Amino acid sequence: MNLNTFKPSYFFKRLRMNSFQRKLPDAPWLTENAVYILNSWLKPSDKGFEWGSGRSTLWLANRSASLVSIEHHEGWYNNVSSMLKNNDLYEKVEYFRIDDGEEYESKIDEYDYPFDYILIDGRRRLQCLKKAISKVKMGGILILDNSDRYIPNNIGDNFLSVVNKSCKFRNEDWEKTIQLMSEWRQFQTSDGINDSTIWMRPG
Repeated sequence: MNLNTFKPSYFFKRLRMNSFQRKLPDAPWLTENAVYILNSWLKPSDKGFEWGSGRSTLWLANRSASLVSIEHHEGWYNNVSSMLKNNDLYEKVEYFRIDDGEEYESKIDEYDYPFDYILIDGRRRLQCLKKAISKVKMGGILILDNSDRYIPNNIGDNFLSVVNKSCKFRNEDWEKTIQLMSEWRQFQTSDGINDSTIWMRPG
């Protein structure tokens, strides 16, 4: 049990998060600021890749030329497949169900071009991040959702996640991997419940 969830600050931040999700019911389950950043950054010509499907799949597909999406859960895969078909988006999205394992993160190696953006919001996030660093194009962006679980939150105290607030990396492997992006621009966002971090590859 996380005692932070009993704090009044958690209650008000949860209300704000729920209000934003009601206002934009089709938006991805990222932080509010991350959604606004992506909405203004994405271009219709963009090619994207995501680990972990859902509302983000339809939202990104509507704003991109193409999207590759990886999902491990069979029931959720079937649900999102139906949504893609019902919204005439199936031709824009290469959608794969891959069980948890090395093949999950290695699917991106089958593509010989870099992606304009890569979203990591599924399983094996560290392994996916290691793959993504070399597969996002120069000037492209890499998004890690729920980043408060893995990396330090460097935002001012008024905006820190009250649930998974952390001043250190999850482990040494995470720290070494993030260090590989030390020259990348970083945008860390938080709604007080979860963090979403965006990196832009130099070039």
